[in-house]
Amino acid sequence: MEIIPVLTKHQLIDANNWAIKRGYNRALQPEPLQEYLDAIADETRFPIVFSTPHEHAAGKAVEEHMRCRIVFDGQGSAALLDMDLDFYNSLGRIEYDPDNTGEEEAEVPNKRPH
Repeated sequence: MEIIPVLTKHQLIDANNWAIKRGYNRALQPEPLQEYLDAIADETRFPIVFSTPHEHAAGKAVEEHMRCRIVFDGQGSAALLDMDLDFYNSLGRIEYDPDNTGEEEAEVPNKRPH
């Protein structure tokens, strides 16, 4: 088991808007993301299964932030998102079993937010 950060729907939108505002190249298109989020349960949480500090945008040095791989469904659909470091550190955490096959996960739409 690992302890990993998770995003709520609202936090995911906030993090994405921040990445767009900063001009970072790891952000999701807002309209498809919102359509995807509208189609799933409000209590859905999105685990961050990989993260690393990052300090560049378009080849230029910028303030340190986190580059995160966020999983969107039980099938492993995922995307990278650049996230404010303080925001990342403030996220809730859950226990995660990387060996879980996801067979017990509730069904979610097959649409992807990107």
